[in-house]
Amino acid sequence: MADKADERHDELRSLLFDYRWIETRINQGALQAVISDCDLLDGDAEAHLLAGALRLSSYTLTKKPEQLAGQLLGRLGPEAGINIKRLLEGARRLSTVLAFLPIRPTLALPGTGEGRRLEGHEGVVKAIAGFADGRRAISGSIDDTIRLWDLENGEELRCMDGHDGPVSSVAVSADGRHAISGSSDKTIRLWDLESGEELRSIGGGDSPITSVAVSADGRHVLSGSYDNALRLWDIESGKELHRMEGHRGVISSVAVFADGRRAISGSYDHTIRLWDLESGKEIRCMAGHDGWVTSVAVYADGRRAISGSYDHTIRLWDLESGEETFRIEEHDRSVTSVAVFEDGLRAISGSYDDTIRIWDLESGEELSRMEGHDKSVASVAVSADGRHAISGSYDHTIRLWDLESGDEPHRREGHDSPVSSIAAIADGRHAVSGSEDNTIRLWDLESGKELRRMDGHFGPVVSIAVYAGGHRAISGSDDRTIRLWDLESAEELRRMEGHDSRVNSVAVFADGRRAISGSSDKTIRLWDLESGEELRCIEGHDSPVASVAVTADGHRAISGSSDHAIRLWDLESGKELRCLEGHEGGVNSVAVYADGRRAISGSNDKTIRLWDLENGKELRRMEGHEGWISSVAVFADGRHAISGSWDHTIRLWDLESGEELTAFTGDNYFLHVQVSENVATDESETLILAGGSTGMVHALSLQTGDTN
Repeated sequence: MADKADERHDELRSLLFDYRWIETRINQGALQAVISDCDLLDGDAEAHLLAGALRLSSYTLTKKPEQLAGQLLGRLGPEAGINIKRLLEGARRLSTVLAFLPIRPTLALPGTGEGRRLEGHEGVVKAIAGFADGRRAISGSIDDTIRLWDLENGEELRCMDGHDGPVSSVAVSADGRHAISGSSDKTIRLWDLESGEELRSIGGGDSPITSVAVSADGRHVLSGSYDNALRLWDIESGKELHRMEGHRGVISSVAVFADGRRAISGSYDHTIRLWDLESGKEIRCMAGHDGWVTSVAVYADGRRAISGSYDHTIRLWDLESGEETFRIEEHDRSVTSVAVFEDGLRAISGSYDDTIRIWDLESGEELSRMEGHDKSVASVAVSADGRHAISGSYDHTIRLWDLESGDEPHRREGHDSPVSSIAAIADGRHAVSGSEDNTIRLWDLESGKELRRMDGHFGPVVSIAVYAGGHRAISGSDDRTIRLWDLESAEELRRMEGHDSRVNSVAVFADGRRAISGSSDKTIRLWDLESGEELRCIEGHDSPVASVAVTADGHRAISGSSDHAIRLWDLESGKELRCLEGHEGGVNSVAVYADGRRAISGSNDKTIRLWDLENGKELRRMEGHEGWISSVAVFADGRHAISGSWDHTIRLWDLESGEELTAFTGDNYFLHVQVSENVATDESETLILAGGSTGMVHALSLQTGDTN
């Protein structure tokens, strides 16, 4: 029997690492079945990694199964094992679709605790609550909905719609059958999670509800609201049992003790208060925060509580004495949400600084930090077993974090902050990047190794370009300067000053002797790179200039601006030749064709547009992105372009038809993309570079899909 079981395991293992088999299964919609098959190989490290990679990519692969090869290559490396190496070789060799294929893994890696993304909400996820079994969670959003999630596969199980305003708070009954929600529509609602039906609507008073909590026996709900009062409700009858007053500001957060006899509340009046729910009386007021109290949570023992505040701190309180026993002051911005682990030894917090952090409550030490959300974290929760954390964000997403992956995190080299700009060196093996961490770095694209680091800017590096055969670079920064760098020695060669605000874009002329820059001071400036002299200042835009590009002959330039316009300039005279209008949002990026007769642009209106520079007419509009377009680049043949967006995708476009040909989905937003053609990579002669919010430099080959 044991031999047969081993044979079945060997057969399953052989299938799981066969790229063609996985591709077929995922195209059949059987992604979760493949993950389950991996889990059957208990103790198999490679199968565990494969399952982790597929889970991290599950949202993408459910919608876009054709991205399988790119997702696998972006999350797994050949060093993980012989079977994974075979799978990745198959992904490169056997993929039959046009695809972006990462040269090396730069996406979140399985086994490092990096968060899986759950999408569906169309607004800020203000509230999150986990179930006791750790397998499901509910969320509430300003899109007026409550959603039920399967945390095993990341699927949305149910969307509950009924509130007439943003949902501010959610709670789950102890038996997991019901949910409670509070909303700005001044109501509290009870939901049947099996059917998704609204069972009861309780009038919450004359003020928006900010927070709800349910008693352990499921009979009572406590609510906090904008009228500074707490109310205790009987769920069955909908009657108000107690109204508790004492706070002098909005109630931001409430929590009920396990015994159901007491509760605590946090308020904009900077205090935390302890209440007797049987009498409705205030037991104690705890003061100390220097800003709004945004979140409170109670320890399982009922003797202590924790609070988070706008003053950037997390504080621990002894509920018997009312004294502050400990203070954590590590977040860089306001703390929006806190929760305590079941063991009472750790806490989790979310903040406007975009991070989720785990704390040792004995020492105050930060145990781990999770980054991945594009915007501020609004809500956090932890599973009952302490193995997972869930977060909701202003970026409209929910993330599930593995707190006990059991693997040592694989540290990859990258910037400490988002990559704002990237430029390829002509050899196709190296690239230069500029980042919000104020540095410029030179990279070996194949190994991912940092070869050189250039410091000097006093603010984020926003734009970078390479010239002089790849030996030099030019950078523009938030510190208002433009700097020239020797890439061999990493020395700063020259500093050019003149702009009165952030330099958003730089470009070098084909002769390598001049450069152009665009700035938030609404000007475009022309520079002599030999002397550092400013040759011309061009004015005309009504808002910051986000992007500039120069024609190959060096006679004209185009600029895109927050004023929604693209302008064509004569560089000899500095005169505006034409204004191209049509975008309904700021223009973030422009690129000129090699012939200088056409250009493309990307905008906050989520469109890419193709323009005729001779007559100023819009030739084509390309739609498909679901977020701001941050960057565009055009291929040398003038027939294709790529775009990078805040919707976490890079897309390839046919400029003749306007059709989207393929896409690559990352973990976070992309800020800059570049095309480098006729380079020596194994898969094709086209290299795509991208930088974004994770600090990683992404290098992708464009596989045509006609390989055998």
